[in-house]
Amino acid sequence: GADKDYFKNPLFEKLRLLRSKIAQESSLPAYIIFNDRTLLEMANEKPKNKEEMLDISGVGEIKWEKYGKRFLEVI
Repeated sequence: GADKDYFKNPLFEKLRLLRSKIAQESSLPAYIIFNDRTLLEMANEKPKNKEEMLDISGVGEIKWEKYGKRFLEVI
């Protein structure tokens, strides 16, 4: 069904890899950076800039400052 395809988004996998990398660099658990739902929304909405990124649930100013640009580069 559609739900399964939603999780098979190749961009979602790339974002998860980036999240793992940042988690290791920061010595933080991955979900602290962004949770899966936030990454899925990024993968499906494909924000192009800060404003669109801040519309994603789970992305606020602080997380944008810390991680946002790196995720935008992957998107």
